Amino acid sequence: MAKLCKAGIQLREMIDDEFSSRDRRSDGWIADSRHIANSPNSDHIPRGGIVRGLDIDANLNDHPEATYALVEQIRKCAKRGDKRINTLSMTQELPAQCLTGAGENTKAQTLTAHTFILALRP
Repeated sequence: MAKLCKAGIQLREMIDDEFSSRDRRSDGWIADSRHIANSPNSDHIPRGGIVRGLDIDANLNDHPEATYALVEQIRKCAKRGDKRINTLSMTQELPAQCLTGAGENTKAQTLTAHTFILALRP
């Protein structure tokens, strides 16, 4: 049975603690068969029983700037060398500097849902 990686569990719990009434409808971590067929290299596909991809609904609270601030904090962690963060993407309009320069392995992507997506290292 697949499990979310420890860093993903910890981050999700921290976000839940900080934003206890947040919208979780777009949250996700494990790929369904359609996702596997369309994105065979996705971090949401279990590798050795561990999933490294984590989607968090961008509606953390009534203030959109809270989401931008959280994404910026994660980006800064990556830029400072936090090895747990592989990629960070956000699907809402966000200044380009919030998604670039986080580190050599951080990539900005254009996606279709209102989430931010993390790929974490095992």
